[in-house]
Amino acid sequence: MLGRLQVPEKIPVWKTLFSSAGLTPMTLSNFAETQADCVVKVRGFHVEKRQPSLVLCWQQRDLISASAWSEKFRFLG
Repeated sequence: MLGRLQVPEKIPVWKTLFSSAGLTPMTLSNFAETQADCVVKVRGFHVEKRQPSLVLCWQQRDLISASAWSEKFRFLG
């Protein structure tokens, strides 16, 4: 029997983990969203922009998300 595993609040867990590792989220451009939409031109699929992520959805359900992170700059002095 197959079941569904639901993990509440997935994104905040990753955000906390990446932030504690010294990373900061980068804003994804409108161009990135447009390109993602072009790739998934299949019935039922769409891309939602939820800063700082793009989320691939199928029939109003989230499937996977993508985000970009960068090292925080540290200034000496």
